[in-house]
Amino acid sequence: MIQRFIITGGPATGKSSIIEYFQQIGYPCFEEVSRRIIKVQNIQTSAKNFDFEAAVFQERKTQYLAATKLHFYDRSMLDGLAYMKVQNIPIPKKMLTDLKAHRYESKVFIAPAWEEIYHQDSERLESFEEAIAIHKSLRDIYQSFDYELIEIPLTNVEERVKFILSQI
Repeated sequence: MIQRFIITGGPATGKSSIIEYFQQIGYPCFEEVSRRIIKVQNIQTSAKNFDFEAAVFQERKTQYLAATKLHFYDRSMLDGLAYMKVQNIPIPKKMLTDLKAHRYESKVFIAPAWEEIYHQDSERLESFEEAIAIHKSLRDIYQSFDYELIEIPLTNVEERVKFILSQI
């Protein structure tokens, strides 16, 4: 049986650290794709365009289709919609159709904005205020697709992973 669990949240909330820990303890995971695409497209601003979002969506769809058993995802196809909503980019019907056809597990783990660990870098270009807006948009998008959001506690990575495993 294929199970697809999403770890989502705004920028710099510890998602990738959680995914790395899951990998260390033997769970198959799909890593974040947007950082690589930001490098390839040489994006220098937090504002992205439709071409960027479409490329990220397609790679996340490829990850979805590649699952063969239980997998954890550092973001999902739905995350792109949240970013598009924040930037007022129209969402194509094809993306909505794909999201209805390709469902993840109903429980989605969301990492809240966490100012103490927040930092920008060459691929994480959003301000903390933008990260909060993205977090709100993520909540709205996932809830609109009837996913149950489970907030990940603000604690160390090992405890966060234990919490997630206790919920599935």
